[in-house]
Amino acid sequence: MTEIIIVAGFLGAGKTTFIEQLIDAAPENRLLSLIENDFGEVNTDAVLMRNKNIRITELTSGCICCSLTGDFAAAVEDLRRTYAPDLILIEPSGIAKPEQIKIMLRQLSFPCETHIVTVLDAGNAVKHYENFGTLFDAQIEHADIVHISKRDRWPERVAAAIKTVQSVVPERQIHTDDVPSLARMLCPSIYADAHANLKMNGADETDAHHLHVTHEACNHEAHAHRHHHDGHGDDCHCGHDAHHHEHSHDSHCGHDAHHHEHDAHHHTPVDGNFDTLTLYVDMPLARTAVDALLKCLTAQPGVLRIKGFLPTDSGSIAVQYTDGDLRLTPCREDVGFLTVIGHQMDVTKIRESWKHYA
Repeated sequence: MTEIIIVAGFLGAGKTTFIEQLIDAAPENRLLSLIENDFGEVNTDAVLMRNKNIRITELTSGCICCSLTGDFAAAVEDLRRTYAPDLILIEPSGIAKPEQIKIMLRQLSFPCETHIVTVLDAGNAVKHYENFGTLFDAQIEHADIVHISKRDRWPERVAAAIKTVQSVVPERQIHTDDVPSLARMLCPSIYADAHANLKMNGADETDAHHLHVTHEACNHEAHAHRHHHDGHGDDCHCGHDAHHHEHSHDSHCGHDAHHHEHDAHHHTPVDGNFDTLTLYVDMPLARTAVDALLKCLTAQPGVLRIKGFLPTDSGSIAVQYTDGDLRLTPCREDVGFLTVIGHQMDVTKIRESWKHYA
């Protein structure tokens, strides 16, 4: 029987890092495949994983729980028929409904065991609970287990994150150990021989331990108050055509103009309107211009997430921004683009900033 893990979680929760650790922990004799559903015209996470020993199928310009339903089912069937993987990992976009994905998987022509893991960022759990209402709830309610990420970065907020989960589903199982231990628990037939002391990076850099938080162990931050928004429906809708492609890990992206931008699809999930804007650059930028550009973009109201790669006069950098946390990492990628994701953000001002600095 094929094992399937759906890795849910809000924007910037650490899903890609979690998946990388699942891949690294798998024994060499096990075959894994990954289906990526990302915002924007270029899949940043797929670029990051192209050096991994895994077959990746990308689904972009739409959401697999609505406009890409047919593409998603076909992608899973194709993976199973072509590669017969032991484990299929599915990373939906940060605003997808994991329960809808699980329902679709029940219609597959082959037997599978499906698990939903929601990755929850310790640093932003309370904020996301307050601002994104039923979207947040859905990712907790339909998870088999919630994994608290970025515990090393926000140790003082872990208890509040746990309490937030318990406020949605009191009995929900919460995991605060390393990723290989969770893999062994979910899929023992695949990860039984996985090494527990895998080197951590990104979301789980420290040797964490299980936390057992009672209802009395309440942090005042966990008493969150929700901000309600008007005019939101119950379903998510994407009004654009789907793009579905598989790729090997040596593909590159090129553009003729010095800089240009394209609107990606406008996505309206259960809570709020999430817009994306993909911006490209082909020539190296002065590092001072990059710093000024990112300072300007991250200060724009409504911007929740920025990710991508920028060529600079001192080498390429990977850009990762989530809710006030900006991380720049030297890299060797030869592509230049940023995907900006936000809620009621001013796309015109973002374009103006881009044209000014890039």
